[in-house]
Amino acid sequence: MKRYKLYCVNNNVSEAKITGALERFSAWLLNQSNGNIALDWYIKDVKEEVSYQSADYFVNGSYVKYNYLNHSIMEQYNKEATGFQAVVYFYDPTKHNDPSNVINGTHTLNGRVKIQIVAREDYDVITIYNELRHENIHGFFANLRLKGIYLNDLLDTHADESGELIEIEKIKPYWNKLVETLPVDNVVINGLMDKVKSLLAIVSSINKRVSVKQLAEAMAEFEGFYTVGTRAFRNNNPLNVKYVGQALAIGKDDKNFCIFKTPDDGWTTGIALLRIKLFDKFFNGTISDVIKNWTSGDPVENQNNYINFVCKKLGITPDYPCKRFQY
Repeated sequence: MKRYKLYCVNNNVSEAKITGALERFSAWLLNQSNGNIALDWYIKDVKEEVSYQSADYFVNGSYVKYNYLNHSIMEQYNKEATGFQAVVYFYDPTKHNDPSNVINGTHTLNGRVKIQIVAREDYDVITIYNELRHENIHGFFANLRLKGIYLNDLLDTHADESGELIEIEKIKPYWNKLVETLPVDNVVINGLMDKVKSLLAIVSSINKRVSVKQLAEAMAEFEGFYTVGTRAFRNNNPLNVKYVGQALAIGKDDKNFCIFKTPDDGWTTGIALLRIKLFDKFFNGTISDVIKNWTSGDPVENQNNYINFVCKKLGITPDYPCKRFQY
């Protein structure tokens, strides 16, 4: 069974009446969807002042000014309502400088349906339920518009409640679409998922154990050792170690890089130096510290490229601790 979710804001209205209205609407929705859609709701109790805005409506041949809740009042709950199909705001105008001619309303703002329900103190559960049901049908049309489905909402042109049944028939082919996540929330959820993936990658990186040999092989690839004709290849010097009189070196080239008789001698010398840096000089540091030291004097861009290449190759992050490497 799928869920249609309402984020309800109760501004100083009887919660028992709101709950009763929601329960009745839930039963109605379940019946209309042939048992496929259930209603979920959350009620946030608030006590806040509200303001109004007005508009002229053409009624019975003339314009009448109606008042309704200022949209900005409801907008503050948009982020809190992530994952909900609509925000429903219940309030009693008599407790908030009632300007008269206050009406219910449904609109969309910043990617979510907003519904305002007038719930005066003398309204009973049935009255509030009727308002809630009516405005949520408008909300269904608005919800589908946000998802690229444009149906003609003629609910307010019908003379009585039987018109609701006519309009809901337009909705029925789209029940599954109705309960899908709103596009605005897909952006938020995807962003959160990206953050979660990033955090999981960091945790995985920290927990991952990489050997010094694996690190050396990744560095050798960046140094070009596996490409015929490069300095590292010609000198049998996989990590391009600088010459300081190493025992296994048979000389140095014009840039002061060691020349070794065999690749094995180059690997032995390079890995030994790498272990000193990892487990002595930078024991409390990170792989980034080691590579920056290894490439001391190189342009920063080259150092960053080196770090990123090695980390991607090994599946670790630039802040991977030196002490985590396996000897």
